[in-house]
Amino acid sequence: MSEREYVTSIVCKCSGEVVQSTTPHLHQQYRRRRGNERHDQPGGGAELKCFYIVYIKRQHFEAAMHILEECLPLVELNQRLYA
Repeated sequence: MSEREYVTSIVCKCSGEVVQSTTPHLHQQYRRRRGNERHDQPGGGAELKCFYIVYIKRQHFEAAMHILEECLPLVELNQRLYA
């Protein structure tokens, strides 16, 4: 939608605490130092719950809604949409 200039801005809002990822990418690793040894551990990374607010130009609202309907199930879209 942004490449079609329907969107005026996008805002990301944090909605929780930063925690270690419980479902990391398979190849993601981090190092934990124990004494002088270094060990690669599977996992790592941070998980930050957030939501995005997408501001759409009024004259493009209907076209933007059609794009969103293609990307999200209608039930989920109805729960998340504020117009």
